[in-house]
Amino acid sequence: RSVTGDGSERNPSGSKSDSSGSRSSSSSSSSSSSSDSPSPSRSKLVEKAASEAGSTSTQPTNSDKRQVGICVTKLPARSSDTSLRDGLFHEYKKHGKVTSVHINKADDGERFAIVSFRKPEDASKAMEASQDKMFFGTKISVKPHEADDADFRPIETELDEFHPKSTRTLFVGNLEKETSIQELVDKFRPYGDIIDVDIKRQGAASAYAFVQYADIVSVVKSLRAMEGEHIGANKIKLGFGKSMPTNCVWIDNISENVSDTYLNRQFSRFGEVTYSIIDRVKGRSLVYFTNMENAIFSVGEMRARSLGGKKIHVSYKIFVILIPKCIALFEPY
Repeated sequence: RSVTGDGSERNPSGSKSDSSGSRSSSSSSSSSSSSDSPSPSRSKLVEKAASEAGSTSTQPTNSDKRQVGICVTKLPARSSDTSLRDGLFHEYKKHGKVTSVHINKADDGERFAIVSFRKPEDASKAMEASQDKMFFGTKISVKPHEADDADFRPIETELDEFHPKSTRTLFVGNLEKETSIQELVDKFRPYGDIIDVDIKRQGAASAYAFVQYADIVSVVKSLRAMEGEHIGANKIKLGFGKSMPTNCVWIDNISENVSDTYLNRQFSRFGEVTYSIIDRVKGRSLVYFTNMENAIFSVGEMRARSLGGKKIHVSYKIFVILIPKCIALFEPY
């Protein structure tokens, strides 16, 4: 059986400080002599908006709140919300399970992000690692955020190939533990070319799986056709699976009007591109960056962008390894 490089990365996770401590921290930050520090009024606007982010008409009680998040300010001005969301998720998931990333705006228009974790200790680790942190070439500012249930609500968006979380990986949940790879191949092959199927057994009676398709369109077809269907006795749950970022960006739906030079120029805006190639027959391309951070930046920025009159689909290149021979198969576009 083959396993993919997406592996464990496909599926997306302190101590409470009192309010006086937060005010003191904010005050010292705003009084800093650094030229890039925001004015006191701007800091207060951002703090106010951060505290109200995701709040409902009913003010949550202290028992509803839990400090399992961080508030990130001084975000890169030229990055889109999607790029910031993706980048912050991949940046902070190394510290624990990230449950959500929300991009918000203060009253003065300055953006800030709320990154929520499942465990308070993970938020603490993220805080410790964020001192003097650079993100997409910009020095960001990070402080604790006291979250309520609203911070964990998913954003409902149309499930299509331009969805902010779209990937070439289909997540299949609530499977019977005895479900085989062949059963899943038979069920999902009608919707597109399958590269790999990886089943994860959990507990005593259930399992979940990741189905790797050759393109995003096939994942969307599966989502629309199979959601709520049964495999065996269980009603399955479907969604986009997480893809492991690499320094190589996969692009689909390339227009015949897009030249190699034009494509290279478009993606070079996000960092140094070492190599790019276009498959004219399939209308797909691969763009290799010198580092992964620039690749993540470009995926967030270029998702659903039009090049040569056509909206492109973007994701990361999939690397497949065969066991036991350990021969790396570089997926053909």
